[in-house]
Amino acid sequence: MMAQATGSADESANENAKPFCLNQLRELNYDRYLACLYLPENIRGLAIALNAFDAEIQKISNAISEPMTGEIRIQWWRDTLAAGISGTPTHNPLADYLLWEMDAHKLPLLPLDAYLQARIFDLYHDPMPDLGTLEGYCGETASVVFQLLTMAASLEQNTQMADICGHAGMVAGLTVILNSLPRHTAQNRLYLPKELLEAKGLDLKQWFSGNNESTHLDVVKHTLDLAENHLGKLRSLVSEYSDEKAELSLILLPIALYSSYLKNLRKLDIKIFDPVAPMSPLKKHWIYWRSARSRTF
Repeated sequence: MMAQATGSADESANENAKPFCLNQLRELNYDRYLACLYLPENIRGLAIALNAFDAEIQKISNAISEPMTGEIRIQWWRDTLAAGISGTPTHNPLADYLLWEMDAHKLPLLPLDAYLQARIFDLYHDPMPDLGTLEGYCGETASVVFQLLTMAASLEQNTQMADICGHAGMVAGLTVILNSLPRHTAQNRLYLPKELLEAKGLDLKQWFSGNNESTHLDVVKHTLDLAENHLGKLRSLVSEYSDEKAELSLILLPIALYSSYLKNLRKLDIKIFDPVAPMSPLKKHWIYWRSARSRTF
């Protein structure tokens, strides 16, 4: 009886943490907050936890003055995840709720540890060296959320699903990087492959100075081409997917907004380095509603 009461108390405590995580997600990543609202109940809590976790970790790099401070925070998360749900309660509502949801869906915690290791890159000003490293970064950060949600939805984990999550992660990662160019450039951060700059005849000093605007735009257009190429491959793979396509299309719902962002970025030309006017919440709702109804993105 005592064990049953404790279990009920734990469940109640974690259900109370859900609104906290939802509010945090709404504040830190409104796009993903909206997308979570369209998910079926059986995976919505997990999506809220994963996306709130992602938003919280991304926030670290902008909140620190020294990389070591960020490394300490990331190490706390790694230790907490390593301890698992059987460890000492953290009294951090997000951490406890994330562990509870991961355990409820019997999901492995190792992908989240790899995610945290990849996010250490955000703490420093080292440039992204090449496309292969960027693909690995996007795979371990953006792709992992899609992957874990497909696992929780009991969608078959085969090569096709791995490719779907991989391409989705590249679309998401590249779109966020392109949307963040004004901020990253002001901070002397480079998430685009350094080898791409060098192929266009640019070094880091020239890139951050912004003197050669036409060459800068060549780099951006090449990255846009890359993102749209992954989007096309993703659409092709999803069109061939037959098992529970409705649930998969809802898991991939954020791609609908990224697709719209890519179209807008195409129109900006060299102004892509200027702060972009935000899309209205109403338009975001409309894009998600239309995508969820048509099961396309």
